[in-house]
Parts: sequence; structure tokens; C-alpha cells
Amino acid sequence: MKTFWSMGTLGLMLSACGDADKGQVGEDDVVVEDENESPTIDLVGPNDGEAFFLNLGVPISVEITDAEDDASTLSLAIQSDVEGAVETEWGIDGDGLASSTVFLEVGIHNLTVVVTDSNGATAETSVSVE
Repeated sequence: MKTFWSMGTLGLMLSACGDADKGQVGEDDVVVEDENESPTIDLVGPNDGEAFFLNLGVPISVEITDAEDDASTLSLAIQSDVEGAVETEWGIDGDGLASSTVFLEVGIHNLTVVVTDSNGATAETSVSVE
């Protein structure tokens, strides 16, 4: 029996042998596909259009889940339409609540938070802050 595993697909080749002279030999291939579901992300805060003081930062909280991966193993990234990728560290609790604070230049920013699972599937949410 041969097996291989790759990105949600399991392939098996099954062989059975009896008396080869009597044609008692059989082989069959079986492929089982387990499609990767995208993670989910829901914005907890801030509210769209909310304003913040420059030196206090913008607190961001999202709830993340994934059918295949534990929330603590999911990757999070923030993108600003003004500054591009925003470096930040996330704290993720056992229920999938992820929190961070980002420090931005003065102005209106459309922020997009993207969550990525171990198979590369993504989901995103956006908010505008000032």
C-alpha cells in the first residue's frame, strides 16, 4: 500500500493479490479530498469613523476562527491605505479574540485586517479611523 498526503488531499493505492496465474490480482486508486475552509474574522472594535488621539494609538480587536486550525496558530496582518503594511503584535486569547494597538500618522486611514490559516486561505475585515 502506498500513501501520500498533500494540501488537503489523501491518495491511496490499494492492491490485493491472490493467485496471479488465475487473474486474482486487483488494484484501485482512491482519492479523498478535504477542502480547506477559509477562516472567519469579525471586527469587534473600533467603530467605523472613530477618532483617536495621536499618541495613544488605535486599539483593534477582532474575533477569528477556523474550522481546521486553532485561533492561536492563525496569522494576522494590518494594511493601511495611507501607510501600507502596519507592524504590530497581536494577543490572541483562547476564544479567538485578537487584540492589538497600532500607531498611525495623523489622518483618515482605511485599515484592512487579514487573517490567514495554515493552508493559505484568508478572510478580511475593514474599518476607517481617524
